[in-house]
Amino acid sequence: MSEKGNDKGLSWYKHREWQPGDDAAPVAEPQKVKQSVEASPTGSHSAWNSAGTWEEQGQKTWAVSSLNERLEKLEGPGAKVKSVTITGDASINFIRGKKKYPFDFKLEFKISCSDDLHQCEVEIPDFACDETAPYEMDFTWKGDSREQKFKEAVGASSKQVNNSEGLMAKVHTELEAWIEDFKKR
Repeated sequence: MSEKGNDKGLSWYKHREWQPGDDAAPVAEPQKVKQSVEASPTGSHSAWNSAGTWEEQGQKTWAVSSLNERLEKLEGPGAKVKSVTITGDASINFIRGKKKYPFDFKLEFKISCSDDLHQCEVEIPDFACDETAPYEMDFTWKGDSREQKFKEAVGASSKQVNNSEGLMAKVHTELEAWIEDFKKR
């Protein structure tokens, strides 16, 4: 065993400046941090993410609310939206300094004619950021709703919009406008 200050025979841990038995070990004391974390301006990453790496800000609440607002009030000549069910998700992502707007929704509409005698259900199974209009649609015609006038008022048959004046053309126009609003957030 070596004496203090003698380099011969030192083991691997004895290179430290402080040795047991010397004066007391330095005391670690907490210090107040004077930096404040400020909220980021709208449309940019958070203050904590100054490097601009991955950050995701959920937008589902706003997206569902604004889609409902746009779609539930729609009426066309002879047809109107009775209700809309929206399931899915939306967010704003900051990835390597770039802002992206991913969303993926399933939209289900109940549509009736002006006198409520004819009805149909329309599903847009994939309203998503990587899809473009016209969106694929699935129709379920109820009861007497197979009447040609009602189909024309809805403005679509099978899976495509076929009447630019019909209700589903208005739905598509509103969906495209919603995408533009989402990208302004």
